[in-house]
Amino acid sequence: MTLRDYSPSWTDNSLGLKAVEAAEQLGALQLNATKALLEQSVKQHQALLGVKTPQEFGAIANDASKPLAQITQNYLTEATALAL
Repeated sequence: MTLRDYSPSWTDNSLGLKAVEAAEQLGALQLNATKALLEQSVKQHQALLGVKTPQEFGAIANDASKPLAQITQNYLTEATALAL
């Protein structure tokens, strides 16, 4: 449900509706990005728990930042698009 469903008087104010819709989209984007970051973080922690050598730990730790950086970059790109 959107704010429009609760407050029909907002339909007269298109700028207000656009602001509310943008806020809803941003909220959904933040929720999805947080979910993706948490899922990736859990995967990385599980991988680290299975490490048997320092070399394995170093390799996993080194590769850990790449997916997180990509998720963050995607979030920033989409958030910027919403702002424009």
